Amino acid sequence: MVTRSFFTILAWFLMCVPFWSYSLSSGAMIKSPPKQKVVIVGGGVGGLAIASRLASSSSMLDVTILEKNCKGFVGGRCGSFNVNVEPYGTFRHERGPSLLLLKDVYEELFADCSPNGMTAGDFGLFFRQCVPAYQVVFSEDGDSILVGIPDKMDSMDDLRMEMRAKMNSFEESGAEKWDAYMRATSAYLDCGLPNFIEEKLDLASFPNFIYEALKDKAKAWPLLPHSTVLDNFFVSSKMKAMASFQDLYVGLEVRKDAINFFEN
Repeated sequence: MVTRSFFTILAWFLMCVPFWSYSLSSGAMIKSPPKQKVVIVGGGVGGLAIASRLASSSSMLDVTILEKNCKGFVGGRCGSFNVNVEPYGTFRHERGPSLLLLKDVYEELFADCSPNGMTAGDFGLFFRQCVPAYQVVFSEDGDSILVGIPDKMDSMDDLRMEMRAKMNSFEESGAEKWDAYMRATSAYLDCGLPNFIEEKLDLASFPNFIYEALKDKAKAWPLLPHSTVLDNFFVSSKMKAMASFQDLYVGLEVRKDAINFFEN
C-alpha cells in the first residue's frame, strides 16, 4: 500500500526536476538552478543602490536597470552636466539638490556592496562638509545670512557669531529660538530615520523624540502643518522663511504638509 508520504516525496521530486540538468558525457546529475531575473525601474540613486545591493548579495541574481534617459543621465538628481559658454568658459549645472545629506547611508552602501571591506574612499569618493552650508538671500530687501555652521568648529567662531547676531536682528532671541527649533528637528531625524524610514527599531531615540514633541505645550508636534510649527517658534517672516525654504526645495508645500523630519 502506497502511503501519502510517498506521493508527497514524489511531488517534491517532480517539482525539482526542472532545476536539475544532466551531463551526457559522464551521466552525472548536476544541480544548476537558473538565475532569478530582477528588473529595477529607474537608474537614479535609489535604483542604483538597490541594484548594487542585490547584485552583490548573490551570484544567482541577474539584475537589470531600466532608465529612460541616456547613459550620461544615470544617477538621477545626483548628476550634473557641463555647458560651455564662450568666451566665459565651462559651467557645471546640478540636475538636482546641491546638498548631499545623510552621508553615512552612502558610506554604508559602499561598505556593504564592496569586496574585502573596501570603503567609498578606496574608490576615490570622499565626503567633505560644506561650511557654511548655504546662504539665504531675502528677495524683499536683498538682506542675506550664512547658515549651517557647526558649533564644534572653532575656526568658524566669527562666522557663527555673525550668523547669530543676524538672527537676533530679525527678531528678539532669534538665535535661541533657532537653536530650539533645530533641537526639535534633530530629535525627529534621530528617531524618524531608523524607526520609520529604515524600519530598524531604535528605542534609545524615543525619549528625546517624545520630549521635543510634547515640550512647551507640543508646539513642535510632528503631525502639525509645518506652517503652524513655524508660527509657534518664530515671529519674523525671515526666520520662518529660513526654516521653510527647504520644504519647497524638495517639492513640499509649507502650508499643508506635516513637519519635515529631515530638516536639519
